[in-house]
Amino acid sequence: MNAHDAVIDAILAAIKQSPALAGGNVAEEVDFDLLPQDTSAGISVELVRSLPSEVVLSGAVVDWATQVRISCAARSDGRTAAGRASRALHAQVYQRLMADPSLGGVVDNIGQPRLTSEAALIGSRLGVLHADYTFQHRSDGATLEQPTP
Repeated sequence: MNAHDAVIDAILAAIKQSPALAGGNVAEEVDFDLLPQDTSAGISVELVRSLPSEVVLSGAVVDWATQVRISCAARSDGRTAAGRASRALHAQVYQRLMADPSLGGVVDNIGQPRLTSEAALIGSRLGVLHADYTFQHRSDGATLEQPTP
């Protein structure tokens, strides 16, 4: 499997493990504009960019710093600000990721996220928080596949 897809799959699996966060509304590259009105929350996982380390030997294992955006959308019940609802959902995602910082051996390290709110939605009942994480992982230098242990 492609090493980058393995990272995304491991993140999705961690968030979906029982009990699934956001009621199981977790997927890769979700468009929150399409989130049904009766859905209270959703989580999107998206690869943003990946930078390789310098490789000295052709075909050697490559170390990657891969940025993944995990976006948490949550509808406010009207008593709580929508931004607080999305931050509370992200806190659950963060706890899941940090419970196994190797994601089952797929990554070497998970960096602390940079958080931003979706400014266009401020004042609406939908809060969206984007958390940009950097995952350190490796691939086979000749194929970009996950290296065999």
